[in-house]
Amino acid sequence: MLDTLKPQLDITCRSAAAFERDAARELIRRVHYQEGQVDGEFILAFAEVGAIKVLEPEFVPNCNSGTLCLVGAAVLKRGMTHGNPKGRRDLAERRFPELKVERLRRNEIVDKMGLALISRVAVEPNLHGYGVGRALAQECRRQATSLVPGSRYVEVMTSQRLRDAQRLIKKENAASDFLQAAGFRLAPIFTRIKQPRRDGRDRRLYYWASIIR
Repeated sequence: MLDTLKPQLDITCRSAAAFERDAARELIRRVHYQEGQVDGEFILAFAEVGAIKVLEPEFVPNCNSGTLCLVGAAVLKRGMTHGNPKGRRDLAERRFPELKVERLRRNEIVDKMGLALISRVAVEPNLHGYGVGRALAQECRRQATSLVPGSRYVEVMTSQRLRDAQRLIKKENAASDFLQAAGFRLAPIFTRIKQPRRDGRDRRLYYWASIIR
């Protein structure tokens, strides 16, 4: 989430080098609410250690690259084919009105819409609200065509508690939503998760955005 009252860090984003992937996986494993294997293309966010210390003196970097340290990571991959989220209807209606998605297989939907998926966005807990998540989401939009050939749109699914999902759908806290700040549209529908997570997240939201050329 984005806290508009906080100053924004100067974030540098780029694709992960091979030797940086383990650090990205460790960050995601440590802070992201989803568990399980993480695969795809890693995009990393870095910020100046000195600038962070001014805002968060107690912050301890876990991975440094010169004067920069790793502050966030995202994973980009081909669009989801093991599920067909209801929120995709919003994208289909607005950008593909001629497409009969109900008649297509899941992989055909992904190919015809040109979908890439952001499967993870992880930010150091002490640095929420400083623009890291927004920068990562925007960089995923920029790099989608090179990292996932054929991409035209980027989709994201997030899990929220019922009350938080309702507030987002009603635009009551859109200003605190880093994905909307990064140019993503929130589909006006959410679905119930059959097996709620331990932290109470039991609703799934769907976002989409065009690539940035």
